[in-house]
Amino acid sequence: MKSLCLLGLLVSTVAVAGPAIDVQQVSPHGFLLTYRSDTPVSVEAVQQRLFRPAVEVCAGREPVYGRYQQRNSFSVSSRRPGSRESYVFTQQIRCVGMR
Repeated sequence: MKSLCLLGLLVSTVAVAGPAIDVQQVSPHGFLLTYRSDTPVSVEAVQQRLFRPAVEVCAGREPVYGRYQQRNSFSVSSRRPGSRESYVFTQQIRCVGMR
């Protein structure tokens, strides 16, 4: 499922069997990509999985990775009722270059 608000804030969720990726626009050229999974994944593997969504939200500009945060969480998720998340990875990106 994807949703897009053309007047400023971009929020989308990509859910495939297992992991989900949320995209939130935090500035005109900056985004937070959040990867949720039931199992921990290496930083390199998550960043590879986030590359395509980063390219899509940058729409013709180059995505540049910034800071990231990862955590293990065993609380009940409010995003997916009845499920438990064990790994959450949040990556800052900014879009640079000309369209």
